[in-house]
Amino acid sequence: PPDDDDDQPCRHDPHHRPVEHVVEHRIYSAAELCGLLAEAGFADFEVYGHLSGTPYDHEAQRLVVLARRPEA
Repeated sequence: PPDDDDDQPCRHDPHHRPVEHVVEHRIYSAAELCGLLAEAGFADFEVYGHLSGTPYDHEAQRLVVLARRPEA
């Protein structure tokens, strides 16, 4: 369970004992991520399944989105 020190920066244990940290993450679909980027002012989305530019499909192991913020 979380304790009152959760908002404190991580500290190194000088005795090298195991330290437990809680990490939360959220998984987004391509549609959700593009929607959030659009809400933030981005456009012209390109969605890939890898940094190499392979197509994003049901077998992709990554979700890479290239988006542009229109010039003001």
